[in-house]
Amino acid sequence: MIYKTCRFIEHGLFIQYSDSDYLKFKHCCNMDSYPESQQLFLCREFRGDNFNWSEIFNIKRKIRDDCRNGIYHPICSKCWELQEMETDEDDYFSQLTFSPISKCNSRCIYCYIGNHKEYYNAEEKFDMMAIIDDLQKKNYLRFNGSLRYMGGEPTLMKDFNKITDLFVNNNVPEIYLPTSGIKYSYSIEKACELIPFCNIYISIDSGTPKTYKKIKGINAYHLVLDSLYKYNKHSKNSINVVSKYIFIPKINDNTREIDLWISESQKINLSQMAPDIEYSCVFDDSKEKYLKHLFNLTNYARKKIEEAGLVFNLGVVYRKMMYEWAKKNKERLKNDTNHEIFILDITKLTAEETENILQSIIDKNTIWNKPIIKITAEKEVTDFDEFNNILYLCILFGFKIKLETDAMKKSEMIIEALKIGDIELIADTNGLYFEEYNKYKK
Repeated sequence: MIYKTCRFIEHGLFIQYSDSDYLKFKHCCNMDSYPESQQLFLCREFRGDNFNWSEIFNIKRKIRDDCRNGIYHPICSKCWELQEMETDEDDYFSQLTFSPISKCNSRCIYCYIGNHKEYYNAEEKFDMMAIIDDLQKKNYLRFNGSLRYMGGEPTLMKDFNKITDLFVNNNVPEIYLPTSGIKYSYSIEKACELIPFCNIYISIDSGTPKTYKKIKGINAYHLVLDSLYKYNKHSKNSINVVSKYIFIPKINDNTREIDLWISESQKINLSQMAPDIEYSCVFDDSKEKYLKHLFNLTNYARKKIEEAGLVFNLGVVYRKMMYEWAKKNKERLKNDTNHEIFILDITKLTAEETENILQSIIDKNTIWNKPIIKITAEKEVTDFDEFNNILYLCILFGFKIKLETDAMKKSEMIIEALKIGDIELIADTNGLYFEEYNKYKK
């Protein structure tokens, strides 16, 4: 039968850890991109006892019947996986996703698991191979779909290699692995050689060891580059191995780091690059003010990736959600500034005070009705120690900026503003750096 559905609704099973003494069962990991109150659970609890799979199959039949009648869960209705497809009525799982642990070998500053002290690196409580063995014994497992992992860090799962080898040996056509790349897996190396679509996403999030450590809390930058190189070297398909860069406001959201990330990837012959954004920026309303900046930064990254002859990878969730936000607010993004001028005299201002001022302007006007910020001072603005930090905050908050400078002192932040911000720069034509600034004017 043909109707609008998806492979996960039909035969998907997502097995996920919880912060209590049980596993959660869902359709797919795409549910994970939304607050838990909105997610669709097939069965909320599994405590390791003998499990009756018919409970899940009954729920899936009801959901499939709803799809035939054009009724979809709100999350499913927005999902890119939804499409017209031919289906069958059999009860089995062919799209399996495993996320049973909270263990990790890094401590990313943006990770909600890492910030959950009682939960982070908790003991692995359930035997995934026992679940797989039970599915096989009851003929509920087929290998014609995909094997997907989530985490924690999947390669630290007790049975990671055993599970991967089982699916590879049974010719599963697709594997998806998001990983830190710190622990190298020879089972995944074998999968790269044999599986047409062995999609490995390694979040390196930086172009330098210093920034990597700041984000990840560990010195492993070159180790991760080596993992990217080796997986890519063994890959059957050049699109399989992806270097991922998650933009984190105030940490790595700058063009210098992006340029170095691209350059380092070229050195190890990678072709797939995936800029993404930190997940809370699309869920936390207080961070919506950063999305214009992150959108501009992503467009810059895409341009540079394509200029380098590399591929801008489309397969990351939170960037897709940001693009949906930008599409919905296309006209507002073009006209988010009113004609008022707010004079920001930085003569005695600190960056902290500036951030409070900018936030109060947004609180009063909203991000869609902001005045233009005119940065001034009693003397040349670039002579002030806090100038670069203040200008960065104006860019981060998505303000249009007016700025005059004698252009006698080079400011990397002015160049940054010209590359990714919205700035009207009036530079003295006699200034030493007038020509350099002029190069970057849009």
